[in-house]
Amino acid sequence: MGEKGAGGEGIGVSKRGEGPTYEIYNKYLDMEVEDMKAYVSTFERIWDEYGITRRSMINFLIYCKAGTVFWKSVDASGKVKNADYLFQLMDGMVEEIGEKRIVQVVTDNAAAFKLAGQKLMEKREHLYWVPCSAHCIDLMLEDICEDLMVENVVNSARFVTTFIYNHNNILDIMRTHTHGRELLRPAPTRFASQYIALDSINGQRSNLIRMVTSKEWENYMSRHAPTRVREKGKKVTDIIQSKPFWKGVQNILNVVEPLVRVLRAVHGERRFEMGYLYEAMDRAKELIQMNNKTTYAKWWEIIDRRWEHTLHHDLHAAGHFFNPQYMYKTDGRNENYDNASEVLIGAKNIIKRMLDNEDRAIIACKQMHDYRLQLYHFGTSTTQRAARILSLADWWLDHGRTYGYEDLAYVAIRVLSQTTSATGCERNWSTFGLIHTKQRNRLKSARLEKLEHPLHAWVNATTSVEPEFDLHDRAWAEDELDDVPLLPEFETPPAPKRQKKTVGARGRSKKHGISIADLETIEEDIDD
Repeated sequence: MGEKGAGGEGIGVSKRGEGPTYEIYNKYLDMEVEDMKAYVSTFERIWDEYGITRRSMINFLIYCKAGTVFWKSVDASGKVKNADYLFQLMDGMVEEIGEKRIVQVVTDNAAAFKLAGQKLMEKREHLYWVPCSAHCIDLMLEDICEDLMVENVVNSARFVTTFIYNHNNILDIMRTHTHGRELLRPAPTRFASQYIALDSINGQRSNLIRMVTSKEWENYMSRHAPTRVREKGKKVTDIIQSKPFWKGVQNILNVVEPLVRVLRAVHGERRFEMGYLYEAMDRAKELIQMNNKTTYAKWWEIIDRRWEHTLHHDLHAAGHFFNPQYMYKTDGRNENYDNASEVLIGAKNIIKRMLDNEDRAIIACKQMHDYRLQLYHFGTSTTQRAARILSLADWWLDHGRTYGYEDLAYVAIRVLSQTTSATGCERNWSTFGLIHTKQRNRLKSARLEKLEHPLHAWVNATTSVEPEFDLHDRAWAEDELDDVPLLPEFETPPAPKRQKKTVGARGRSKKHGISIADLETIEEDIDD
């Protein structure tokens, strides 16, 4: 089974290439189940019964600072998944887990889930329903894709890549000119992938132009290609040699690259803490404005519509307020919120809802004054330097609660320990399909649960490990604004070299410029 070593994690393989034995299916499977049960027990949770079929499933997971665990999967086949039904499910999970333990319930922002979440907040006075930030940002990208210019460019790019990959001879010609690198093809439904694909094509612009003007291309099109292929090849040549097409690609990337950066962070393997989303969205808008000086207002309108009516939440504003990295910036430009600031209002709303009595809420609001104005312990250089070293929640534990700010620190720690996305653990729900195939549909429920349980727990356990903090990393460094390519790890490496490896939308203006490097550093903040 899995073996851990200095090089990471891998699957043990016999030197003679022998396949797995019967013991793996029984003895070692049982041992793996017990190991995973021990892991889950660290969260003080109990595994419960869950559905086992390839049907309509609603999955519940529990997230905390230590990581994410799978809790239950409900078979919703045959159910009308309206707001009442979803509310009953969510309310039942809250009752089962314990209301006092829950800060937020995160789902996608479909109308039924939104209404169910509102009902849940009405009944449960101290918790929140929050829409998934990754889903909301993806909807922003969908709205942008509805722009006629964007739609035409994306369709042209899809036509080019589809044509190339549908013809092996042409694909070989392309690989020769791209030195083995592949083009990512725009997917028809996931809107972020369309823009990632555009960046992939843009990165091969010179090579593609050389390809359609090469002797190999001309020889194949004139002598060997059928008439229908020649006609499409002529269209591909026209697109690749079109200056308006490449200008359109670059204009689109200037708009969406900052948003995809944020999406990458909230949808990534590492969790995206609540203290960063507000600032990330704010800086994304600033970068869009800087790169699109004449058209940014149109794109801002699209972003603001989704932000204000769907994504923006008191938790996001409070997360920004309680983030000491932004309150005490190293460049001296500390935040100064007035009493009408949505950030300050959001933080106060969170305090009133999360604390169990009015007296504690009043005390916490008074303590906010010291934090904002850097009074007493909050004003020491040691405290402010620690904000660059400790995780956000740990900073409040060491420099808030320890120095008598118990009520304010209680709220800050719970807010800053939250995720912003429900999608981080939605990637591998095909487990039911992998396990419960037609060939295996007679597996007993207990055996199927054994197969399902360790896989989900292992995936979540291996992605919840926090990296060590690098003291030399500086969050949002504004004097090191290097251009960073869009999602470089999505670029397919040259085929011959492939190796198996072990594995806030405030819109405020600034005098200081920003670049993609600013958005890149948000991931360093999260890792810290």
